[in-house]
Amino acid sequence: MVPPPAGTALNAMATSAITMRNQQQSPLLRLPAEIRNMIYAYTFGSVTVRILKVDGHCYYQGHQSQWSKPSVWKGNRIFSLTQVCRQIHSETCLMPFEMSLFDIKSACCLPGFLNHLSIHQVGAIAHIQISEQLV
Repeated sequence: MVPPPAGTALNAMATSAITMRNQQQSPLLRLPAEIRNMIYAYTFGSVTVRILKVDGHCYYQGHQSQWSKPSVWKGNRIFSLTQVCRQIHSETCLMPFEMSLFDIKSACCLPGFLNHLSIHQVGAIAHIQISEQLV
């Protein structure tokens, strides 16, 4: 299949064909869901996202990634597995928030960080650690 020209959206038929091809040819997607979930848990369960203020700017860091401003959160490689294809996205989109530890080093940065997430992502955050003294 030839990709569409830049700037054009895929039609439903092309999207369906890509989805079907992924399901049939992807070694990961051919695994049973239970095994994929174990892989996802291994991938996201060991992530710590640190949120802190440096030189007056708020940053976050996860895994071995570089420090990034929260505005680039969605494009960061910390949770890039969730963006591989539609099926993996639907299976994993909230897992990083459910399984990762969010370590708040600068509480003043927390509101700005949360504002860059969807309400579903914020609601899925299960583990928060506050390392800053809030006195």
